[in-house]
Amino acid sequence: MLEALAALPDSGWTTHSVKRSGRYRRPQIHEEIVSLKGIDAPLRQIVVRNIGRDEPTLLITNDLTTPAKDLFARYAERMIIENELDADISGLHLTRCPPGFPSTPVLIDAGFPELDVAVPWWGGRRLRFGFPPR
Repeated sequence: MLEALAALPDSGWTTHSVKRSGRYRRPQIHEEIVSLKGIDAPLRQIVVRNIGRDEPTLLITNDLTTPAKDLFARYAERMIIENELDADISGLHLTRCPPGFPSTPVLIDAGFPELDVAVPWWGGRRLRFGFPPR
């Protein structure tokens, strides 16, 4: 797929201005309708480059009407939040002992090992956490 995208002529990409902070406010977007095995409805593939990554970013959506640059802007905002959360979580190791918990892994004591929840947008698949033995 990456080879096919690299072979697209410049005319296959549209440059957009996106109102957001930071660099890379002029992404180049290529979009097309695609089908995926096991999904009957048409899907929209949005490919974005010129955003500071080595490889293009691919977005797959069933939203066939929202402008691609708006979907990408929403995705970019979410990525900023996810990156900040990742940095925060990386700083709090699973077995770290915050004040008031001198020797107890907080997530284990909070009952996360027993958590077993059906997630509707995962087609009812279950969410469970795994922890190393104590």
